[in-house]
This record gives sequence, C-alpha cells and structure tokens, in this order.
Amino acid sequence: MFTNKILWFDVIDSTNNEAYRNVETALHGSVWAAHFQTAGKGQQGNKWESAAGENLLCSILLRPLFLPPERQFLISQIVALSVCDLLDHWGVDSTIKWPNDIYVGNNKVQGMLIEHFLSGSQLSASIVGVGINLNQIRFDSNTPNPTSVFLETGITHLPKEALQELLGFVHKRYKKLEQGKIDTIEIEYKERLYRFNQLACFRCCATKSFFWGKIVGVNENGCLMVKREEGVVEVFSFQEIKYILDAPGIPQNLLI
Repeated sequence: MFTNKILWFDVIDSTNNEAYRNVETALHGSVWAAHFQTAGKGQQGNKWESAAGENLLCSILLRPLFLPPERQFLISQIVALSVCDLLDHWGVDSTIKWPNDIYVGNNKVQGMLIEHFLSGSQLSASIVGVGINLNQIRFDSNTPNPTSVFLETGITHLPKEALQELLGFVHKRYKKLEQGKIDTIEIEYKERLYRFNQLACFRCCATKSFFWGKIVGVNENGCLMVKREEGVVEVFSFQEIKYILDAPGIPQNLLI
C-alpha cells in the first residue's frame, strides 16, 4: 500500500537527496517535493534548471520488492507513462524520449532521475525524481529545447495540485506492475516512444559517426533498439546514442 505522506519544502538542495537521506526508514510511496532546489539533479550529474515556485519538483520512494533487479527498467517505464497520462489529462500530446524524458513535439517538458538500491539479490528501493516544467516561460540554461505546459497550452497548473494528480496516475500504473501486466506496460511504452518507427538521424557516441535508422523498441534491460537503414538492429545503452533534431548539416548544438 502507498503511504499518503508528502513532505513539501520551500527550498531544499534536492528532493532526491532528501529521499536518499530517508531511504532506510521511509514508507513505500513517500514523497518529497519542493518549490525550489538549490542543487536539482538531472541525468549524468547535470543540473536541473527550474524557476522558484513555477514547476513540479518531487521524488517518490518505491519499494518494488517483487521485481527482479534485472527488470528495474519497468519502474522507469511506468513513471514515464504516468507523466504522459497526466499530460493527456491536460490535453497535451506527449512522447517518451528514451529512456524517460517527456517531450511535446521536439521540446523537453519533463526530466527524470531514478536511483535503485539493492539488498542482496532484491530490489529494495527506487527513488524516482521527477521535474515537470509547469509554468516556466524563460529558461537560462544551455539546454537546447526546453518547454513548459504553460508555453504549450497557455494554462497555469499549481504544483501541489499537479503532484496529487500525478500520484494518482503513478498509483494506477504501479498496481498494473504489481499485477504482472508487464506485456501491456511494455507495449504502451514502446508506442509512446519519441520517433518510434520513424526514419531519423542519430549519432553513435562510441564512433562519433552519424547514421540513419528507426527506433523499433527497447529490450528487457532497457536498452534502445535501433534498426539501421541497411537493416541491422543495433542495441544502445544510456549515453551511447544521441538524437539529431535537424539532420541537414547535422549541427552539433542540436544533439539531444
């Protein structure tokens, strides 16, 4: 059962840090949220930019003891789908840029950082940090393509109300995972993928080479499967592939 415990902070270093500080004792479903983070974290140590009081910044503690550690990517899938559910509810069309960024068109509206914890061979806890750009209209970082729900719709959403709505969708998705509806989750996730089955340009980070291909799915380990033009399916782990926003000339500042 999910606890209803939500702790709100006016200012904090990072909600993920606070979740980590309480990971040993906090109940399943505990949530930490903040109006502003002084050290908000993104993927690969990047900083998450967010104007004070304008966006939803939260971390959710899950205890998926039933889930084998090798299937931990399912946590990423259900939370990404939950954010899409929320945006659907608000009338915003969205896709999931693998592994768990949420896009509106070619612009990023949400970022996610997940930290998993093992106890022996058991997945003892997952801290899911979510940052959704709700009302911000100006972005000062060098992120190439940020957007917000307000920029897309002209509608303001209050962070506390948005959090309650998001948690409702997370609870529903998590229940499906507990019920073993993995095939359904994986199909829905695949169908939501940004550029799924569309011919697009990518860069292989290992070789620094550009190539054309189609995203055809994600394997059990959460690796992206891309079918090259010549027909070969290649598998990429996180940070092994970059998307190109605009292929002609392949400008480096449009890598995402």
